[in-house]
Amino acid sequence: MNHTTFDDIYKIIIVGDANVGKSNLLSCFINNKTNDNYHPTIGIDFYIKEYKNQNNIIRLHIWDTAGQERYYSIIKQYYRDVIGAIIIYDITDSKSFENINKWYNDLILSNDNIKIILIGNKLDLIDDRIISFELGQKFAKYHNILFMETSALSCNNINDAFELLIKDICADNIINNKDNVNIKRKSSNYIRLSDNKTKTSICSCQIL
Repeated sequence: MNHTTFDDIYKIIIVGDANVGKSNLLSCFINNKTNDNYHPTIGIDFYIKEYKNQNNIIRLHIWDTAGQERYYSIIKQYYRDVIGAIIIYDITDSKSFENINKWYNDLILSNDNIKIILIGNKLDLIDDRIISFELGQKFAKYHNILFMETSALSCNNINDAFELLIKDICADNIINNKDNVNIKRKSSNYIRLSDNKTKTSICSCQIL
């Protein structure tokens, strides 16, 4: 379904170590299936996906990043203006979990208002699990971010994870818009509310 117009743009970035499943997870979200011809991401890949929020169309600009150390300085340049982020680790790889601190700190330094979801990927390898659900959840609770476990092989929980992040971004935008309107009301005796695009207080997102 194609749209020539949209009401808002959310820039989202996906980060994490190499081989944690970033590109396959994104393929599940974009194409509803895993990528059978997987090749490691070189630098940055860019994708567009549209969501419907009530009667508004939200265009997602999604940046898939390489996890290799040699691309690290390039990736950091794309943190600018990011409104949401997905940090991914492999539940069978302790090193990828240790490194989520690095990814988290870099994101927060670039924008302390960014909305983040932490994803523990590769639930299909649950028998080889090293990082428990509780450990991932503990990190997320401590930093007040979202958390979910997924499988990029079966596409399990991936749409739910994206929707959770989008709804969190949407809810925060609603609050910020209300605050901006209140500030304008206090600073002026007259304000034309018709000049401001009002948003509903309920964020219900739908994949298009």
